[in-house]
Amino acid sequence: MSEWQDISTAPHDGTDILVIEPDTHIMLVVGWDDEPPIPFANWATLDGPNYHAWMFSHWMPLPPPPETAP
Repeated sequence: MSEWQDISTAPHDGTDILVIEPDTHIMLVVGWDDEPPIPFANWATLDGPNYHAWMFSHWMPLPPPPETAP
C-alpha cells in the first residue's frame, strides 16, 4: 500500500481516496466534488456528506479490491 501524502497533492478528478482528519484520526473515503452543495466543501463521501477542503491533512490511494475466485 502507498504511504500517506500531503493533502495538497490529492487528486481533484473525482478519484476515490482515503483521507485522515489530523485531530481525531478519523479516516474517510472521499472524492473531489467540483460543484459542492456547500461552498468550499469539496470532499464528498459516497453516501452524501461533504467536507471542507481544509479538514484533512493527508491522503493515500485506495488499495485494489480483492481478487475473486473464478
